[in-house]
Amino acid sequence: MMVVLLRKRPFNAHQLCKELGVDYRTILHHIKVLVDNQFITCEEKRYGEMYFLTEFFESQIAEFDDIVNKLGNNNK
Repeated sequence: MMVVLLRKRPFNAHQLCKELGVDYRTILHHIKVLVDNQFITCEEKRYGEMYFLTEFFESQIAEFDDIVNKLGNNNK
């Protein structure tokens, strides 16, 4: 999951593709959704930009963890 990776360190889109084994265009789509919803951001708009979690999302990380845990329990 992209957010889980970005909790560890910043990644660029190409690195996320390699880590997740997902098509580049798919990664760009999900990055756009996460940026639009203020979950992730980047410092500069340029090729190779690094994405990381926003302060807003980090302040809500406990709720995110609760949701992930509940979803995980439902899949058993």
